[in-house]
Amino acid sequence: MSTIKKRRISTADLCYIGVMSAISVVLSLTLKIPMAFLAPWLKLDLSFVPVMLTGFALGPVSGLIVLTITNVIHLFVSDSAMVGQLADFLLGLCFMLPASLIYRRQHTRRGALVGMIVGSACMIVGGILSNLYLLLPLYLGADYAQKLVNVGFSSVSNCVIAAVIPFNLIKGVVVSAVTFVLYKRLSRLLHRAQQKEGNRK
Repeated sequence: MSTIKKRRISTADLCYIGVMSAISVVLSLTLKIPMAFLAPWLKLDLSFVPVMLTGFALGPVSGLIVLTITNVIHLFVSDSAMVGQLADFLLGLCFMLPASLIYRRQHTRRGALVGMIVGSACMIVGGILSNLYLLLPLYLGADYAQKLVNVGFSSVSNCVIAAVIPFNLIKGVVVSAVTFVLYKRLSRLLHRAQQKEGNRK
């Protein structure tokens, strides 16, 4: 088990956070895959990938910064009355936080994989609870149960089982796969930048 050394955030770290935030915003606004076969309002994007990459590279606080910046900016261009951003923030936190904490304790490929599996499971559980008690009522309004019936779901629980759980499972798998492929390559670039900055001091 590796020990975690505390250090001040460097200019290279700040640049990494800035770049990852920008990429996350672009991905959240442009690359959206409709998942209408699950539910009309569900769309898959890869904005969690930069969040995860930052959480792995710099820790959960930095990952949280990227997640927060992404959703704050998205507020100004979204028509979901903040519900979409709330959902994205809550589920992103459920996904990134356990994954990055596990990876910090077990700084290996296996640690990253285990972290993302646990993070995906937490995101699925978070999706179930938040949609049952918060997100669906907020998004669809007071008569949300009837609106769900109108689009083919017999009940709120049926919507959660048939749409929310599969959606978050698919998202967890896709984001984890892309993150797993990219992380080591990007971490080497960040490490070089940190070393160069350290040599100049």
